[in-house]
Amino acid sequence: MRLLLYVLFIPVAANVVIAVSDSRVVNLGANIFYLVGTNIVLCALIRYVREYCEYEKTFLENVAYLTFALDSISVCLNPVFGHVFSVKATELPDNPIYYLIDSRWYHFVHLALSFIVIVGIVAAVVRKIIYTSNLYVDRYIAVVVALSVVVVIEFKNVLTKATYNNSMFGIMICGLMIYFCTIEYHHFFLTHKMFDKVFQNISSAAFFFDNNFNCLYMNPYSSKMFDIEPGDLETPKRYLLDFIKDNGLDGQESFVRTKKLEKISGDRIFQIDFKRLEDKHGKLMGAYVLLQDRTDKEKKAALDRYRADHDMMTDLLNPRAFH
Repeated sequence: MRLLLYVLFIPVAANVVIAVSDSRVVNLGANIFYLVGTNIVLCALIRYVREYCEYEKTFLENVAYLTFALDSISVCLNPVFGHVFSVKATELPDNPIYYLIDSRWYHFVHLALSFIVIVGIVAAVVRKIIYTSNLYVDRYIAVVVALSVVVVIEFKNVLTKATYNNSMFGIMICGLMIYFCTIEYHHFFLTHKMFDKVFQNISSAAFFFDNNFNCLYMNPYSSKMFDIEPGDLETPKRYLLDFIKDNGLDGQESFVRTKKLEKISGDRIFQIDFKRLEDKHGKLMGAYVLLQDRTDKEKKAALDRYRADHDMMTDLLNPRAFH
């Protein structure tokens, strides 16, 4: 997902060159680099939204990639045919020369393609919002807002023929919003302090997961019981998903199992309580898992059963064992 953040620097860098260079040739090249860079950003954005919203890859995604590849080739041929744009020198109030882009017919085709793809991306995110618990919709709304900012700034620059192209700021805002609201996202209510107040003193391992089964919290006893580093939230997710898969529990809303977990903590027996949490609309908010170490109790129960069925003097089965 961080790929999107990295490729955003391509059009931003081109935008900087356009703003500071007083060479016509450099400006022509930078504008081509900028338009191709926006295509790369949109391709990365398609992939990002598909992964972030957990959609399957479709034929339309491949069509979009091919379309942007052909569009980029067409843009690169602008010096030959001049069908995308030209640049003309404009003297600013403080006398420096700025090369203003003069759009030709294909520039609007390029913008139309970008607009269609962005509308499709927004529609995909909105669909995710509709089918997601209200507890998590803000991180998807952030993506829609970020895209809207870029579209408004970009079209304003093109349609008004602004002296300075401010789209760089829109792209930077888009990148920062997506980064902090999705990649570094943590919901206000899902804080460690709140969980610690409730679970730090209980004698069970407690794990809380979001609607994608990313571990949000584990209490101190969990770290001690399973030898997990306090900040390691990836290991609990892997253990939970492996356990659900290995035991055929996919789709179960809740379950209680007493099982020997050799992969986690050696040869010990745990009672595992799992529960999915849904909001009032039936949408998944997350899940919690409580694990209680029952090794000593199970050993004692097994010993009691053995003593009840065996003669202590001869260690043979007693009459009770046959009833």
